[in-house]
Amino acid sequence: MAGSTAAPRRLRTYTRPRVSLLYVLRRTLHRLLELQVWDVAAAMTFFGALSLLPTVVALLSVVSLLGVEEETVDAAAHLAAEIWPSLTPDVVREWILTLGSAGPGTGAVVLGAVGTVVSASGAVGAFHRAMHRIHDTREGRPFLHFRLVVFVETLALMLGAVLITILVVVGGDLSLRLGQAVGLPEETVQTWNVVKWPVILVVIALIVTLAYRLGPNVRQPRYRPLSLGAVAVVVLLFGATVALGWITDRFGQFAVVGRINSAIGVLALAWVACIVLLAGAAFDAEVLRARQLAVGIDASVEIQLATRHTAVLEDSERYEARNRRLARLVADAVRAGEDLTIEATPLLSEEGRLLAIESGRRNPEDVSSGSPFHADPVSDDGARLEPTSRPDD
Repeated sequence: MAGSTAAPRRLRTYTRPRVSLLYVLRRTLHRLLELQVWDVAAAMTFFGALSLLPTVVALLSVVSLLGVEEETVDAAAHLAAEIWPSLTPDVVREWILTLGSAGPGTGAVVLGAVGTVVSASGAVGAFHRAMHRIHDTREGRPFLHFRLVVFVETLALMLGAVLITILVVVGGDLSLRLGQAVGLPEETVQTWNVVKWPVILVVIALIVTLAYRLGPNVRQPRYRPLSLGAVAVVVLLFGATVALGWITDRFGQFAVVGRINSAIGVLALAWVACIVLLAGAAFDAEVLRARQLAVGIDASVEIQLATRHTAVLEDSERYEARNRRLARLVADAVRAGEDLTIEATPLLSEEGRLLAIESGRRNPEDVSSGSPFHADPVSDDGARLEPTSRPDD
């Protein structure tokens, strides 16, 4: 800028240069801010909460048909109290019975299962859209094809959740009773109780890594069973759950922490979990960008990954190109005061016709406040360049 002098930067020669971890973290944060991750996480939390009621109805209907409702509800209540110490088993049991008051029957099972899949698929769809934006792409499959894939993925996630729940439940007194029933020595049962949580965390990390791979509409270079982002997400969420449970247990005797606040705490934890989940995906994407730069691939603007599904994207590009062409032709004809000769199309009309969008006898200043902001181009050394033209010139 004229009239000002910038302090000279210290120069350094980098032998075999690579971007640093700080570069990856900074780009990860910038990508999350662009994504407005808090809104995406809120949408995922909302759809997840919607699936809670039909899930409880379906599960209670199943166990009622099997005649083991009392034992199952008691086990679930003690499990919830173990994970979230501020909740008492009696309170959780009352909540479960209230939510699942639809009564037993195959109709409740079907309605609950359908409601669960439909509601939870909304969260899966929101996750897909976020993964597309993180990887600089869009959904390329037709709508029905995409929704079918989302439903299948939702069912797979539900089966994974059931597996994890079984691993959690098979512990404590229940594992001792099961061990006695099948004749396992007590040392084996105690060993399982110790290694149970590491096994669960590994299973969750495997599921998260697979979701990171299948989420975006890109072909990943090669499959890794565990990614850095997935491992970090699982460790952080497990630590946050334990810490939050300890806090609510420590301050649970005060009146401000009651049933409602415990429920709000669970929703808040789910929202934070969704933010951390998306942050892990963004971190993995930026690590991949750094690795591409390390082998000489120019990933400065976009991560260089082939698009997997392109049918919808190709149609969208054709429609958008046609719309831009028509818009430019109309604007040019109006400025020149000339007629426009072009192939007939219902997208265009004439002044005075029923479907024509008129200017309302307004001047350009009445319908426009100026051009949108676009950052000035920046050279490789960080100095701002003068733009070649301005819209107002």
